[in-house]
Amino acid sequence: GMESTLEQLLTDDSPAVRRQACESVGRAQLAVNPEKLVPLLGDERYVAWAARQALQNLRVDQWRPLVMQAESAKVFHHGAALMLAIDPSKPTAQAVLDETQVRLAGFLDDNDFIDLLRVMQLALHRGGLEAKDCPELGPQLAREFPARTDLNPAGGRFMNRELIRLLVHLQQVSIAPRLVDYAQSDEPMED
Repeated sequence: GMESTLEQLLTDDSPAVRRQACESVGRAQLAVNPEKLVPLLGDERYVAWAARQALQNLRVDQWRPLVMQAESAKVFHHGAALMLAIDPSKPTAQAVLDETQVRLAGFLDDNDFIDLLRVMQLALHRGGLEAKDCPELGPQLAREFPARTDLNPAGGRFMNRELIRLLVHLQQVSIAPRLVDYAQSDEPMED
């Protein structure tokens, strides 16, 4: 029926068609297979936005595992943000944070690293979590500071600013001397 036709269009080669299919699913509040929608969170901006709208018609538990296990960093970041928007509970925030820690240990390009820091900030904020709720996260992040980057100097400063915000929230006093050094250096630090 209608669902299966739209599910096929969700994988169309054209982003415009994928977007329209998502919008139709969202408007008609159809229960399509979340395995077809979740990957579109990593699609181009307008498709991803329409996929977010469509996913909001499904119960979070129907698509949460697909987000948590997503290979694509982008799918995880967008999906985690959506989960936290719909269900800002402590358990959800904790589950998201746990997964961000796993991902932090892997290889991330600079933009994915910044997005991951953003998801951490969101989880801490939405779930009302503090340093004591995630004792390993602070030290793990402290090891990343100051972040070395391939981005331009402004990008490097931006990345480190996001990192500092998290470290302050997580009360990582061990970074104080490095923070002073970093503040005194004009350029992002090199090796």
